[in-house]
Amino acid sequence: MKLRRKEALVRFGVIIASGFIISIIFSILAVPLLGLWAPDIMSVAASFFLGLFTVSGMGLLAEERSRGGGGLLIVFALPILMALVDNAVNFNAVWFGIGCAAGVIGAVYWIAQNKFDSLASTARLGYKLFGATILIQITAATILLLNTETYSTEPIIYLVAAVILFAIMTYLVGRFVHGIRASNVFIFGPSNSGKTLLMLALYNEFVKNLGGTANEVIIAADEKSMQIGDLLAELDRGTLPRSTRQGELGIYVFSGKKMGIIPVSLTIIDYAGEHTANINEREYKGAISAISKEINVPEEVLNEEIGNPTYIKGLHDKYRSEVGRVLDQVVLAYIYKNLLTSGKVLFLVDGDHMVRFHNGGRSELIDNCGHYSRIMKLCGDDKKYGLVVTKTDTFYTLNDYGRELDAEQIEQDIYKEWFSEIVTFQEINNRALDMPIYFYATSAFRTRQPITVNSGGTGTVTPRHIHPWRIDEIVRFGF
Repeated sequence: MKLRRKEALVRFGVIIASGFIISIIFSILAVPLLGLWAPDIMSVAASFFLGLFTVSGMGLLAEERSRGGGGLLIVFALPILMALVDNAVNFNAVWFGIGCAAGVIGAVYWIAQNKFDSLASTARLGYKLFGATILIQITAATILLLNTETYSTEPIIYLVAAVILFAIMTYLVGRFVHGIRASNVFIFGPSNSGKTLLMLALYNEFVKNLGGTANEVIIAADEKSMQIGDLLAELDRGTLPRSTRQGELGIYVFSGKKMGIIPVSLTIIDYAGEHTANINEREYKGAISAISKEINVPEEVLNEEIGNPTYIKGLHDKYRSEVGRVLDQVVLAYIYKNLLTSGKVLFLVDGDHMVRFHNGGRSELIDNCGHYSRIMKLCGDDKKYGLVVTKTDTFYTLNDYGRELDAEQIEQDIYKEWFSEIVTFQEINNRALDMPIYFYATSAFRTRQPITVNSGGTGTVTPRHIHPWRIDEIVRFGF
């Protein structure tokens, strides 16, 4: 479920309405002045840039994080376009069409690459160049009027008002026209938060529904035991995957294609140790420095490449013992880099905290949510975030006599029962007004409830296959 959905919609509605009103007033002020000085080159430029940012804004509607900004650009463009066409002022239909065509080409290309950050940059650039062209024209027109014999202060008032309105709109565009690198999703969680089972469940979804493949980078004494095939085979034999040990690292990158065309990828890192509290720039720089000294690789190179799992694999193959000595620093640097560069980030919350809620679990939730809120601030609001509660089957009945319960209602219940009074979670909830944040409950197994055994007592069985519950929502969140 999406946090603060209704409030965020109302807020964006107000912002878009503001953009529409600003555009109408700006048109009323600017059109009379544009009629006084509109050389062909300026009409060509204004028409081209207007078409470019209008169509780019339409392209931004294809991704949730970009949708509000795309709507803002469109409602700003339409009144101006209508005013220019109706008054036959400063408008060149041919070059407007060329601008639209350029916008279509750019939008199709960036959407196919799943790079809405680049599409948003194109839209903002088109808007700024259009605005600069119009402001140059109305400034020149005002100067011409002031040099006439019939001096009046009215043109100056129009010019100042238009500049103020454009400045306000530019602030709104800079604040709300965002784009994310939607092709890359990074999953991060503390030790024992269910990363391994979640990884296997996501692998299942990728392979079956996205034509996916996996790239594994494993650093361990027994690398085979951490490979996906071996983990699934052990599960099939009735053995749950063991926890990752100290000195072990698994990076799993799943790649696929949405609708068979659009590239998508998801990265989950499985490691032993606790780095959540150390995710900050100072610790990152210290980690890069330590790695550089240990393996004698320039810090500039490490800073550029440390987020690439293939590069880490190459380092380990070449400097096996050295990397082993600074593995904690490698993990921290890799996590930090991917948190900053990924378009979508999922934070894991261990379901065991709910099981032990009144026996230390509440404190763990407060601590984890506090760190996650801080990391969201560090990474910025031009991303899409999600909190994922794992192991839901261990503390909540997911079915009632064989009938699966409503998933969103379960998430609402978990939210109200365990998270509503966690003050650090409420800070995350407040951030949801400025950025899309989702709350999910998941399980690698649809049920692991107590069952009756032949002896007449009760016991539990370990599932031998992945039967994911709500994992498809995680995939839908990302792609």
